[in-house]
Amino acid sequence: MANLQTTTITGVLTVTGNMVQGTNSDISPWYKLSIPSGAEQYVHVRTPFPADASAGIGWNPTLLEIQGYHGSFSDNMYDIFAVVNVTGDGNNTWYGSQIMRNDGSAGVSPFVYRSGSTYGGYTRVCFSVAKMTQSRTGYLWVRWWNSSNFWNSFAWAIANSSSSTGVY
Repeated sequence: MANLQTTTITGVLTVTGNMVQGTNSDISPWYKLSIPSGAEQYVHVRTPFPADASAGIGWNPTLLEIQGYHGSFSDNMYDIFAVVNVTGDGNNTWYGSQIMRNDGSAGVSPFVYRSGSTYGGYTRVCFSVAKMTQSRTGYLWVRWWNSSNFWNSFAWAIANSSSSTGVY
């Protein structure tokens, strides 16, 4: 590894040349999901994204982005990032982190997990968010940053539950 040095800059910084950027193929389109009505406290989403190293995602961190609302006047707002990954060393250890940003309401409580069952041969990345207990409308917009070949590898699913964990 090269010997890296830091430099402190005061004033205006001018950069010549090109910045390394991703391509549009690195970010999925937004997927719009309707939040089902019902009295259950949480909505769960099973994404098509595999959560097994055998699918080729070991040591390949991916960002899951969730935005949306639930309620008549957007009582619950969702604006969530989560980094998901599995190890590629044969142990298939799951890493799912919840990174809140701009939380519009304290009751959102996101949870990212790996499905307990396999779908199409792989466990899948799942998440849950709190919702209003009344029958209200709402939508989630979900997209992935990285690994474009997995965006549509399996069907999406959505369900209500009284638990924030382990529906799928």
